[in-house]
Amino acid sequence: MSYAFEFQNLAVTAILLVIVAGTAWALIDALTRNPQAFVAADKQQKNTWLLILGICLAVAIFLPGLGLFIGAVGMLVYHLDVRPALARVTRRR
Repeated sequence: MSYAFEFQNLAVTAILLVIVAGTAWALIDALTRNPQAFVAADKQQKNTWLLILGICLAVAIFLPGLGLFIGAVGMLVYHLDVRPALARVTRRR
């Protein structure tokens, strides 16, 4: 086997692990947030985000091709848009 293919497999595996870990972290973070914080931050309800992130995590794990893209989009939207908005309206201990 060529070293190029080995590197490509390693890179895709690393990206998959980062996306799965980031999505799992977002799901755990959403689980620990107060449901009223989502309303106060003018975002979707907590249950909606739990469903979105759960589907993104499952798709990223079980469909590694297109699932990488879907998982990455859900994870990035939560981490870059929802989480900062929740942080502005709540205080973490």
